[in-house]
Amino acid sequence: MTASSVVARALAMALPLPVLYAYFDTSVVSFWLLIITFQAIIGALSGSLPTISMQMLSYAFAGSDRLTGSTADHQATQTSGPNRRLMARVNGQLRIVFLALTVLWLLFATTGGTAIISRSLSALPDVEQGWMMWAAFIILSILRLLVQPLMAFLFAVGETASARRAEACTWLAGALLTPLLLWITHNPVIGLASLYAPFVVQYFVVRRWARKHGFECTSSKIQSENEQPILSLVWQRAWRGTIGTFAGMFTLYGGGFIFAQYASASDLAAFLLALNILGFIQQFAMSPLYGAMPAMAAYYANGNEQKLLELADRIILKSSWLTAAMLVPVPIAFAVAHAIGVDIGFVPVSIWLMLAIATMIARFGATHLHLFAVTNEIKLHIANGLFGCLYLMPLMFVDRPSLTLFAAIQVGAAIPYAIYARSLTLRAFGYALQRDIWAIVLPIGAAMLLLAPQIYWLG
Repeated sequence: MTASSVVARALAMALPLPVLYAYFDTSVVSFWLLIITFQAIIGALSGSLPTISMQMLSYAFAGSDRLTGSTADHQATQTSGPNRRLMARVNGQLRIVFLALTVLWLLFATTGGTAIISRSLSALPDVEQGWMMWAAFIILSILRLLVQPLMAFLFAVGETASARRAEACTWLAGALLTPLLLWITHNPVIGLASLYAPFVVQYFVVRRWARKHGFECTSSKIQSENEQPILSLVWQRAWRGTIGTFAGMFTLYGGGFIFAQYASASDLAAFLLALNILGFIQQFAMSPLYGAMPAMAAYYANGNEQKLLELADRIILKSSWLTAAMLVPVPIAFAVAHAIGVDIGFVPVSIWLMLAIATMIARFGATHLHLFAVTNEIKLHIANGLFGCLYLMPLMFVDRPSLTLFAAIQVGAAIPYAIYARSLTLRAFGYALQRDIWAIVLPIGAAMLLLAPQIYWLG
């Protein structure tokens, strides 16, 4: 996700909040934030499929007859132009995979998702409206899965900017429509529906662009001597990526789902808001890496490891310092909002400081996991599984854990996660350890230096 789409998505979360706090009960605000937190589930279901899809299509677009293997394997089968036949076969298989994920989302949302929201839903002034909000979210979110094969194709053929522009415009349209309709109608159902309705338009726009650039699908199982069975290759990597992304998602948002089972509406809203802000900061800081993934995959396929590492070095540095720069002013922003009369609940600065440290360590690890992913080997299920277990398991043995405990355990769990992720790139590429001083040690030190005084000033 590029910077513009992340900013637009952040606006879609932030702009409705003043209207929600002004016209609705706190229980409605916390329920709204709980629902939009499930956006992460959609991404988790896709797992590493968007990355895998883009890489496979990039290999075929570069002329390779293979979808995995070393750089020598790709070069041995490379042709002078795009391998359109292989691209069409990949597109056809990806369409099947994402349809299956859509069914999986519907099953999860109607069972586990409903169980998670049930306590907050029952506290609403109008429970029927709550059910309608949840149903609208479930149905409209389907389009975010169905558009993924089209987006992956556009990334692979060099149309990343166009695809991300459509995504950004979709979120921006929702960000502008939602507070307006909430203010006019005072109806949270209409407000939530307007937040996700623009995805209908995005789907048809992206489909048109993909077809314009040669998007084709075929279910043919006929393959050349060098080609590999696509569905099995996707499955071998997708299950690891999906488990890993689910574990990573629950590491970030699972605390909010646990907290929702016993917290007050105001405390829950404050914590969920903090978690969603952290999610957007992480995505924004990772956006340079996402934008560079097609180029890194191409460098790897062409055997140009030096350029791959030079690009990765710039991206990792940028990601770490971006994370630090965005984390520091958040408490100040809420203090300023409170001073001008916009009273939006947020966590104490001491909690935010610990969450910020955990986020920076986790983002550092995530950048190295994504760099390692250009080899088309997926280790998310191990790294994020480790992170999730170290974070969530201790919370299971504590009755009604405090927010301080949530944050402290997350810091402790992030450290072994980052160490494991870092070891992958060290082994695969010989990525020098001395670079970590600039990439993680100094950014964390700077963030702590600037956030610590805010505990005294802002409380």
